[in-house]
Parts: sequence; structure tokens; C-alpha cells
Amino acid sequence: MNRNRSVGSLWATLLVFIMVAVAPGVWAAGKYKVLYNFKGGSDGIGPNGLILDPAGNLYGTTDVGGGGGCTDEGCGTAFHLAKSNGKWSEKVLVRFKDVGGDFPDSGVIMDAKGNLYGTASGHGGYGLVFELTPGEKGKWSSSVLHAFTGGNDGQSPYGGLVRDTHGNLYGATAEGGGYYGSCGRLGCGTVYELIPPRSRGAEWKEEILYRFKGGSDGGNPEAALIFDSLGNLYGTTSIGGDYGWGTVFTAEQNSHGKWTEHVIHSFNEKTDGAEPFGSAVFDGQGNLYCTTYAGTSSTRGSVVELIPHSHEWQEKIIHVFKGGSDGGNPYSGLAMDASGALYGTTSDALTGGNGTVFKLTLSSRGTWTKTILHTFTGGNDGAFPFAPVVMDSSGNLFGTAGGGGTSWGVVFRIAP
Repeated sequence: MNRNRSVGSLWATLLVFIMVAVAPGVWAAGKYKVLYNFKGGSDGIGPNGLILDPAGNLYGTTDVGGGGGCTDEGCGTAFHLAKSNGKWSEKVLVRFKDVGGDFPDSGVIMDAKGNLYGTASGHGGYGLVFELTPGEKGKWSSSVLHAFTGGNDGQSPYGGLVRDTHGNLYGATAEGGGYYGSCGRLGCGTVYELIPPRSRGAEWKEEILYRFKGGSDGGNPEAALIFDSLGNLYGTTSIGGDYGWGTVFTAEQNSHGKWTEHVIHSFNEKTDGAEPFGSAVFDGQGNLYCTTYAGTSSTRGSVVELIPHSHEWQEKIIHVFKGGSDGGNPYSGLAMDASGALYGTTSDALTGGNGTVFKLTLSSRGTWTKTILHTFTGGNDGAFPFAPVVMDSSGNLFGTAGGGGTSWGVVFRIAP
């Protein structure tokens, strides 16, 4: 697999297969339910990750579809799913032909006022950061907060955004930055910050916090960043590190406002996995969890835990995917419930399967047990879940599959 590939380009690779998906199969009834089937026209194609608002409504984006000249299928959409009288209905908030970008493959985040923020990896080949604002009578408006210019500024913001308490936005670009190393002609990527203006409508200020060099520091970060309790940023790179197979890193700000990057773990394909494309997640004790997409010829990715210890981080391998009924190639990060159980998806992009949703539970003896919550058939229930799942306060899991359903992807729920 091309290490610099986004979910959007993976979607394009699988599109032909999805359009001729196998006949509907049988899956576990009751707990798994398709909430919405994308029709492939104005409503979008290839849904990404979801968020929940306080009322339990869902928001997300689709890679393509919605019309416009970006691809034959369109530039992508942002959508809203709401439940009324026991049924879920979809509303397209914006179509990205009107925003000025394409491939909004990161999903969105929401502020306290209900504004949505996200990234689109296209826009002249460089990408942009956008804001969507709710208005009267349910009409939404869009604005571009920053358009990447390539080069030192970075390009290809495949990962989403994280927001601090002051309203600053942080993210990573998978390419650009001015250093090339082992990353190829487009560069190794950046970590950036966008600072809001004092008055609405004025320009946001971009600051590049770090430019990856593609060596031991890592390169090509494709996932959203997360904060720790001290305001430090953590993320993953899909290549680089001591062995060339990706890293987990932190970016820390000193008292003078300068940011420095430190690698806390380098992946080795032969021992613990390779190509971590998804975000990391913290537990209540400060331990980090993440997935790797690939491994050796006999393994198909992994879930690992990183435990802070003195000035080092110790690694524990929680699960190694074998393919087949076990699933493989987890592209996205993990979700965690209040008890510390982990939830994730496998895309099965290289295993011949259609993907799974899984749960990892820690026992009192310190061992982890994996449970498959759903195995996708490639039929009416969907196929290829590249995005993570989210959980509501009742323990329901919500997620997306990029294909299947009526051929263009689904939004699903798994009840506890």
C-alpha cells in the first residue's frame, strides 16, 4: 500500500468493487442496524467519521458525491442525521463544490455554539481548513479559515482537527513542510496551529509548529492530534522513526512558546506493526493506545498500549490481527468507554474481507480479550469501515462503512 494514501484515495481504489458488491448476506440481527444508506447522488458517497452533538444527532462528511466538478461523483458533502419518530433522516448541510475544496475525508469537530470545523485535502492539490456555521431556517454557511499553499506551508491535511479552550485549532498535514527525506517529492508533513482573529470575519493566523524531516522524527502524519492534560499534542506518523515504519510523537511547548517534537515510540514491522494511520487515545492513567495498519506477511496490523515510565514509554502489544475472521488492517484509531474497554474497526483492505467492528476488554488479571461485534458482508450492511466509531451515553456505537449498502456506504449503530 502507498504510505501516503488518504481515506479518499483508498475509497477511489475500492469504488469499482463497491459498485458490484456481493449479494446481501446475513449478519447478527438486533444489535446491528443500518441507520442510513447513501444513494450516491446529491447526498454523498463514502462517509467518514462521525461526531455526536448533546442531543444525540450525528454529523459527518463524505469523501465525494454531492455534485460539482472535482470528480465525476462530486466534491463531497457535510451531512446531519437526526432521529424523529424512531426513524433517522439525513440532511446535507453543504456540498463542497460551494466551499471551494474537495475530499473532506477527516470528518468534523463541533464547538459550544454548534459550529463545525474540518479539513478538505483537495483545493488545488493542497487542501484547506473550513468552518460551517448554522443559520436561520436550517441553512448553513461555509467559510475557508486557511488554504494551504504547499511547500513550507504544508499540504494534504488528511487528518482532522482538535480545538483548545481558547478556540485555537491544531492539525497535521501529511505532506509539504519543505523537508523531503524518505517521504518523496511532496514532503514529509507538518504540525500546524490556526489562531482565530479578534473580530469575526478577519483572517485566521497560521503557525507551523513542526516540519517533519522523514527520518527518526517520523513523516507523513495522516491522523488528527490529541491533547494531554498539560496541553501537549500527541500524534502518529505513517513512516519514519528508528525503523522506518512509523511513530507516535509528542509536540510540547516551552515557557517561551517554542514547540519541539519528540518521538515516544518507533514501530518495527517485524515486532509490533507498521504504518499507524489512526489517532491515538489516552486512558485515565495517561496510557496511550493506537493501531497499526500493517505488519509482517502473516500479520495484518496491531493494537498497542504505550505506558509512561520515568523518561521513557513502555510498549505492550494488546492484539495482533491475523486476517480472516479476526479482521485486519485497522485504518482508524480507537474509542474508549468509561470502563476502559477499547472499540475499533478493521478495514480488511488487504485481506479479502469486508471489515469488522471489534471490542477489546481488559480483565482483572491484566489480559485483553477481543470480541467481534460485527463482521461486514459487503451487502446491505456495508463494507470497508475506514473510520473510527463513537459512543453515546447509553453505550450505543455509531460508525460508517465506506461501501456496501446501496453501494455508496452506510451509517450504522450497534446497540450494547
